[in-house]
Amino acid sequence: MPQRASIDHIADRVDDARIAVKSLSSRLALALAAALVVVPAAASGPAAEPNGYFAASSTGSDGQSLGYISISSADAVAQVTVTAPAGYAARLDAAPGTEIGFVFAGLSDVPGTTSTSASGELVAQDPARQVGTPRAEACAPGLHTAVWTAALSVLGQSFELELYVDQLAGGGLQIRFCPVWPSATLPADVTADDVTLFLEDVLTAPTQQGRYTWSALVSPPRSDLTADTSRTFELRSTEPVPYALTLRSKYDAGRKTVMLSGRLLAAGEPQAGVEIDFAASKSSLSETTFFGPVETNARGEFSTTRRVEVTTQFTASAPGFSGPCAAPSQAPAGCIRETVASPSSATAFVRVRSAADPKLLPKRTDQALARRANLSVADFPTGWRSIESFPFFACKGFAPRLSDLTATGDIESPVFVSNEAVASSRATVYLTEAQARTAFARRARLALARCVAEEVEADGAKVLQLGTTAYPALGSETRAFRVVYGLEDIVVTLDFVSFRQGRTVVHLGFGSVTQPLLIADEIALKVAQRARSR
Repeated sequence: MPQRASIDHIADRVDDARIAVKSLSSRLALALAAALVVVPAAASGPAAEPNGYFAASSTGSDGQSLGYISISSADAVAQVTVTAPAGYAARLDAAPGTEIGFVFAGLSDVPGTTSTSASGELVAQDPARQVGTPRAEACAPGLHTAVWTAALSVLGQSFELELYVDQLAGGGLQIRFCPVWPSATLPADVTADDVTLFLEDVLTAPTQQGRYTWSALVSPPRSDLTADTSRTFELRSTEPVPYALTLRSKYDAGRKTVMLSGRLLAAGEPQAGVEIDFAASKSSLSETTFFGPVETNARGEFSTTRRVEVTTQFTASAPGFSGPCAAPSQAPAGCIRETVASPSSATAFVRVRSAADPKLLPKRTDQALARRANLSVADFPTGWRSIESFPFFACKGFAPRLSDLTATGDIESPVFVSNEAVASSRATVYLTEAQARTAFARRARLALARCVAEEVEADGAKVLQLGTTAYPALGSETRAFRVVYGLEDIVVTLDFVSFRQGRTVVHLGFGSVTQPLLIADEIALKVAQRARSR
């Protein structure tokens, strides 16, 4: 949850933050890998009817992209060939040793009696050094445009997954991998019957509107674990471009209700009869409720009304689709399923003033000043983006009473996210400077940092540091507090910075993984300069 200031919780809240938090998510997944207990292989029975699932997509924003490829099979898998159609741009020149994404895999013994999950970073290798190796010769001989590997390690056993990647002459991309590990080096034959790839800044979706269909050819193993191409079947995944789900909110303060409305378009065409589901999140994930569905009309539009008494974030999501393949296949066992992945969820944020907030008597000039004295995307380097979410510096257990004061300007920034960092702000202009001093004294306190520390501890983290921290003078008064905590194998640093300049009080929150956000001082100084302007 955002008030816990953990970036992975923000990702849980806001689907659009996936790009910003992928690295943290992968580290957490590594820590949660289960133990694999393999058993001796049993004699194989009759070949099962082929069945599986395949989904692929690519999203991007502000110069960043995230590719998603997920494939699973009901039976053991010996070889997979994934083909992205022309229109997808691929960056395949990463230097050897560069982390380009991560892998989740479901591992099992070949009879399918025991299974578990594992994950690992996806790393670029030198393609020339992979030529002629036994695994490359068995799976995809020859020189390839790129080679990626992931070390899947469970209970002391290492499973090296190699992916052989080629840029196709007519456009598009092909990825081949053989997720099998023979018992010569392990207690039993092992296969990965489902594999999910996340590719960071590698795959870019087409720019031309249309429906783009991916193909995955899946070959089950023979008794010697080589691919049985006579039983190869095809799975397909279609991605509409663009695929857009929107959500808007219109709040009626008198009735304390919100009208939620939006539209679903796939490649520019309205999607009728689709059931849209909703989630309403208050100040913590434990206070999330789900409602709906609401069906889209012939224009792809939907609307619903919901009672709202406190600040709430609403999320709308649409399901994916799965059914028979639309066209015949050249695969020996045919094409058995075609999917259309779900679009990115959409969010709308409804801010409701609480009883503890100052009375608001807005003045145009003071609202403009509050807006200037907030973070904006222009304050950050390339790669940062904004999302609508709960303010980063909020904490449910810390709500100082300001209702005896009057604000003439009050603006909250969006939440800004990058690869492993997050920031937000709120600027309030008070009726008098004396009121601003009072508000600053009540709000800029170590109690906020203590509140956050208590919440992350309740979530299983270990607080490593809690207290004041040095910050440049940003205004007439400046106070800053820091919380550092560890969760599994990551360390998160949170800075809560407040300053007062005349009648204006600004609260800033910064969070980052591994080390403090190095640009935080510079960004805070930019905000302070604008707060001094008239």
